[in-house]
Order: sequence, then structure tokens, then C-alpha cells
Amino acid sequence: MDVKEYQKKYRELNKEKRKEINKKHKLEYYYRNKDKIKKQRKKYREKNKEKIKEYRKKNKEKIKEYNKKYMKKKYNNNDNFRLSMLMRCRLNNYLRKKNIRKNDSSLSLIGLNPDKFREWIEYNLDLDNINDNEYHLDHINPLSLFKCLTYKDIKKNKVNHWTNIRPIPMMDNILKSNREPTYNEKLLTEIRVFIFRRDFL
Repeated sequence: MDVKEYQKKYRELNKEKRKEINKKHKLEYYYRNKDKIKKQRKKYREKNKEKIKEYRKKNKEKIKEYNKKYMKKKYNNNDNFRLSMLMRCRLNNYLRKKNIRKNDSSLSLIGLNPDKFREWIEYNLDLDNINDNEYHLDHINPLSLFKCLTYKDIKKNKVNHWTNIRPIPMMDNILKSNREPTYNEKLLTEIRVFIFRRDFL
């Protein structure tokens, strides 16, 4: 077998492996040159506005389907993204019901970056021994009990702050409904918040 044949056979046998290696190299390159790539993309978008607009118009369904698959994959594989989406959806529903206009990012209300928020959720999951696939994000003081009229009120009252959010089993959250927390629940939350602040922040 000559060299060309051997290389061809090797590529065929190691197709998936090579795919993973290439993917890894692309990611490494991206993170090493993140700012440069962002500038290049921005420059391309500015230079080709009409071209991009036309492409989007012609491929509306294709783009929609791609975005749907991408979001689903990201939701299932990225813990930070999944938690952010859950919080964003819950907050947006609340704002819609109250007819309050949103003027800041949902994450800014949480008071932690995505990594730290994930740590807070995992910290509670471990302490309560909850399966990480079977929980709801619960507002300890229910959203319905806050008398918020503006977005400023939501921020001031820390409605969506991490200290008011905990993971609890799905069924417990359904049964809890909009019940106020008991004295013991409040005390436990205060203790956990204190320890988390001391050890993780």
C-alpha cells in the first residue's frame, strides 16, 4: 500500500476522531483570537448589510430551523444557558402579566454571573440531595406576592435576585403554588446565603 492509499484509509477509519480534533482546534483558535474574530465579523456585517439582508429573506425557514436546533442543543448541553433561559422566561411571563416594560438584562437582576448562579443552584441541589434533572427553580418569596409596578420596583425588591431563588423538586413546587415561605424556610435560606457568600463569592 502506497502512502496516499494509507492516508486515505486512515482518514476514512478515523473520520469521527478527526472531526473531534478539528472541532477542538477550531475552538482553541477561536478563544485565542476571540477579539480579532469579533472585529472581522462586525466589519463583514457592516460591509455586506444588503447581502446579509437578502440571504435572510430568501432563507427565512432554513435559518429558523437552524436556530431552533441550535437553541435546543445549547439548552440541553449548557447548564449556564439553560438556567439563564429558565429565569428569563419566568421573568418575562411575570412582566407581561404586570404590563411592565423591561429595560435591563434578566441576568442583571439575579446579581451573579452565570457561572456563580449555576454554583448556587448546584450548592442547593447537593445539600437537598435533589436529582439535577427533576427540579424547578422556585422563587422563595413568590412573584405574585410582590406589589411591583415598575422595573425599578423589581430591582429594588430583589424579586429575581439569586437570594430569592432555589431549586426544589418539581412536585414540591407545584404543590407550593404561591405560598409564602415558612419561618424555617426563611431561616434556612438566610444560613445558606451567608455560607455561600462566605465560601464562594
